[in-house]
This record gives sequence, C-alpha cells and structure tokens, in this order.
Amino acid sequence: MAEYSYEADVRNQLENLTGVLPTFLTLLNLLDSTVLTGSKVALRNLLGRQVTEVLAEVSAFFESEGFYEPNSFMFEDWNGRKDAAYVAFGVSDKASLATFLNLERERIIYLVQQSFTVT
Repeated sequence: MAEYSYEADVRNQLENLTGVLPTFLTLLNLLDSTVLTGSKVALRNLLGRQVTEVLAEVSAFFESEGFYEPNSFMFEDWNGRKDAAYVAFGVSDKASLATFLNLERERIIYLVQQSFTVT
C-alpha cells in the first residue's frame, strides 16, 4: 500500500478544483442570462466554499511544513558560545544558516510554482 502524502493529497484537491473550475464559471455565466437567480447564487456559494476549503488545505499544508521554524531550541539549553540562531537551526556558522534559509525559500518557491499553482 502506498504511503500517504499530505502534499500529494492537497495537490490533487487543487488539481480537481482546477479541472472543474472552467465548467462552473461557464455555468455561472449561463445563469446570468436566465431567471434562475436562486440557482446562480447556490452555485456561486458552492463554488466559493470549495475554493475556500482547498485554499485552507493549501494553507494548512504550508503551516505543517514548518518553514523557517527553529528546531526544538529552548533558551535554557543555550550556553552562549554560539549564536542562538545557529543552535536553533542546527547549523554551525553564518554560511550554513544562509544555506539552510535559501533551501527553505527554494522549497517554498518550488511548491508554489510546481504544486500549488492554479492554471
């Protein structure tokens, strides 16, 4: 059995929404020219809820990734010999910290551009 992937699940939800979005928008436009205003409102509300739910899942995924969060660093564990940021992020020097932060930023950019972009 395949291992569950939160990222893949959220990506699939977004892809599914993206796939049906043009049809929903076409239906909403068609309902503009009819007297079925109640149906248009209901459909618009349904679409709004779906978009909101998927965006909440994307947001929850990014929160769960813990970007830029320090390790389980506690100031009482810090002896003052190294910069607190180095200890918090588990790196040894300024260059390593910069590398760590750049990798975090690159991962966020990748996810936004490759996984969580609506086309």
